[in-house]
Amino acid sequence: MGPHSTSPPACSCNQHARRCRFNSELFRLSGGRSGGICERCRHHTAGRHCQYCQPGFWRDPGQPITSRKACRVCQCHPIGASSSICNQTSGQCSCKLGVTGLLCNRCGPGFQQSRSPRMPCQRIPEATTTLAMTPAVYSSDPQCQSYCNHSASRVHMSLRKYCQQDYVLQAQVLAAEPAGPAWSRLTARVLAVYKQRAPPLRRGDQHLWVPGADLACGCLRLPPGTDYLLLGRAPRHPDPARLVLDHLGLALPWRPRWARPLRRLRQQERAGGCRGLRAPTSGPALSPTTALATASQAAHRLDGQPIP
Repeated sequence: MGPHSTSPPACSCNQHARRCRFNSELFRLSGGRSGGICERCRHHTAGRHCQYCQPGFWRDPGQPITSRKACRVCQCHPIGASSSICNQTSGQCSCKLGVTGLLCNRCGPGFQQSRSPRMPCQRIPEATTTLAMTPAVYSSDPQCQSYCNHSASRVHMSLRKYCQQDYVLQAQVLAAEPAGPAWSRLTARVLAVYKQRAPPLRRGDQHLWVPGADLACGCLRLPPGTDYLLLGRAPRHPDPARLVLDHLGLALPWRPRWARPLRRLRQQERAGGCRGLRAPTSGPALSPTTALATASQAAHRLDGQPIP
């Protein structure tokens, strides 16, 4: 080395490495300023100069880069976060859909706690608070007013109310015809069975029987070509195979968003959730004034607590 040559500058490892190696290519590319590469960075640091944090750690702005505590471990919620790696500058974790917070530990606006570790926060469907609007037009006959099940404009569903139904169906009304002086017969296509009865129901075309008095009072309005959510209890009828829909039940224009909470209720029933929740021996099929909770009630909150 000539009398005017200079040695490469020493490595700068921010006190996180004990040794470094020289790389001539980096030295050339830097214009002769630096060619050192730190080896075995400690204290959860990484980079040529141990100048940033390893994945899974973030830079604490309150500590100098030379501090052993310059990099702090990410504290992402084990269920609310999609991974254990956070933003190395802010510490913000990557949250699952519907989850928010620096650590992904709470549900965001419009979402609620669920029991699913894959989707710990689910969007609050309208069906969990308002199932449907009941018909607004009925006969002006006072007897019809007390006969029809229309005491409120909102209908809610809870697991208890679901369990008290004999059947919960999604069906499309295809045609209607009178069947004698006391009944009308509807041809309906059952699209989904969310709660069974005895005898069991199956998907496909079958008949629904509606008392003539219910149609005359306007308790049920079922124009053909429309999909409905049908809820009811089996009335005392000589033929148990008949699917009867009367004023004690409900026929609500179908909304696709109801499918998920209804499937959840069906799963709860299959898991034994309806034990001890049998229907009373008398009374209406579904009280419109009864508030119906969401299909799954959260037992724990995300806030500050691990979810089982």
